[in-house]
Amino acid sequence: MSLLTTDKCQPPPNLPPQPAEPPRRRSGRKTVRRGAAIAICVLAAAAGWGCRGSEGHIASSAEAPRGVVAGTLQMVGGPAPGIRRLGQTRIDIVDGTRVVAATTTDDRGRFRLSLAPGRYRLRLADGAEVLPRYVRITPAETVHILLKLEVK
Repeated sequence: MSLLTTDKCQPPPNLPPQPAEPPRRRSGRKTVRRGAAIAICVLAAAAGWGCRGSEGHIASSAEAPRGVVAGTLQMVGGPAPGIRRLGQTRIDIVDGTRVVAATTTDDRGRFRLSLAPGRYRLRLADGAEVLPRYVRITPAETVHILLKLEVK
């Protein structure tokens, strides 16, 4: 019986040669585009998340046009003549518990103020309540109101 001896380092002559390492994956333009698109989406989402202010108000005035509240402050009741305009009186604009704006009436009790869209409470600087108590500001519109301070 004859035995064939072969070198351990040599593959048998019948088998095809094996590659030394697996082929590398080539990255093409599609892979680069996909990665760039994902990065842009993540950055846009992160930027959009930081632009929201508290209570649903938009933080940047460049995103939404502001509205205007304009009107007159009157005192109703008290001594004769019964109704008079209150000049040089400070009006606070309150959002929740925070004063977000303030304005002072002119000598004839008139005022005008630009605000971000939303619902605000109105009061005098000394804490006195006026009627109506609330005003809703809509983008790019002027809301005209007659504020009344009732005294007895």
